[in-house]
Amino acid sequence: MDGFAGRPAWRLTPHLYAWQAGTGPAADAVPPGLPRGLADAAGAGFPAVECGLSWITRAARGARHSGADLLAGTGRALRERGLELAAVFVSLGTGADAGTVEAVAGLTRAVAAELGTRVLNVVTVPSPEERGDRPVSWDGPVDRVAGPLAALGRALEPDGVRVCWHPHDESLRDDASGARRVLDAAGAAPLAVCLDVGWAERSGTGTLRVLDLLGDRVGSLHLRDLTADGDWCDALGEGVLDLPGIAARLTGSAFAGPVAVELMAERRRSTPLDPARAAADSARALAAHGLLRSEARR
Repeated sequence: MDGFAGRPAWRLTPHLYAWQAGTGPAADAVPPGLPRGLADAAGAGFPAVECGLSWITRAARGARHSGADLLAGTGRALRERGLELAAVFVSLGTGADAGTVEAVAGLTRAVAAELGTRVLNVVTVPSPEERGDRPVSWDGPVDRVAGPLAALGRALEPDGVRVCWHPHDESLRDDASGARRVLDAAGAAPLAVCLDVGWAERSGTGTLRVLDLLGDRVGSLHLRDLTADGDWCDALGEGVLDLPGIAARLTGSAFAGPVAVELMAERRRSTPLDPARAAADSARALAAHGLLRSEARR
């Protein structure tokens, strides 16, 4: 199984949020929860995964294994399942200083060198003082978002790592005006966008319109299905997301992927997410639309 709309380079992946939630120090030389997540992803037929940088750093705290040991162990676990790590994900405070940016860049370089990852997706997080009474999905002041992102993009460009900012619905409203202001403020810095279709739909602008507006600045994609009322579904195929339309819009464009399937239920749900089932159901939905050739792995 290789591709989304016939594009193997797009690397369809499940995002491993659900398996890394609440994990602590590593007892073995792999982050807790990773073997189960990789088994479920491979069993559903995905060729790659995306996970958080914090998974590795959190697992190293209080453990008898070093960060280097955990990276090596993660590499072995990926190879055993025939999987790649297509992207990693990190949160970055708005206005992050040079030391913080370099720390994130350094860890990303280590992951890229050991695991071959070439995409870093970044969420920006305002301080409580900056946020005030604004919505949780507010990404922060334009200048304090763009500055650290631009610095991170410049720092990782020589390493062949593409930095993609993950905006939320507040930045995608009004024809993605907030996202476009951030990209403009970043200037010539190598900065792309990780477009989460759930937030694009909730913004009212819509995924297809945002793809048209941002064009080749979209460097990675997060897929999640929604109900007609805008609630996130557990798996693709359970809601109204126009998967064939999104694939058609990207086909023939400069988009190089990867594409991650978000497996993360709404917090208000009374029943917990079953990530193995959600991964398998999402793979079947993609295959039903001809977007994925699903072949279960070991």
